[in-house]
Amino acid sequence: MQLSRRHLLTLGGAALAGASVAPAVARAQTPKRGGTLAIRTWDPPHFDPFQTISYKTHIALSFTHSRLLKHKAGPSVVPCTFPIEGDLAESWTQPNETTHVFKLR
Repeated sequence: MQLSRRHLLTLGGAALAGASVAPAVARAQTPKRGGTLAIRTWDPPHFDPFQTISYKTHIALSFTHSRLLKHKAGPSVVPCTFPIEGDLAESWTQPNETTHVFKLR
């Protein structure tokens, strides 16, 4: 069976309309704590962050390794602002252009 472009667009529109109704059902459910978060990402060849500069490896490592600083996340963060907060660092100062002093926890 061959589909015309018009028929394919009609089917795509119907699928999109059906998909837009599905999130309304998901929002109505009561959230629960706990469980497992599964993220589909690239399987790194190793978990040593010092042996690679690949961003794909660092994405996976960001869920298992602490960093000195990290980007703040959550509903209170204004989109596209990327504020930083300490992860291992409790506080930090920059006394001059080439020096950063970090207080670690």
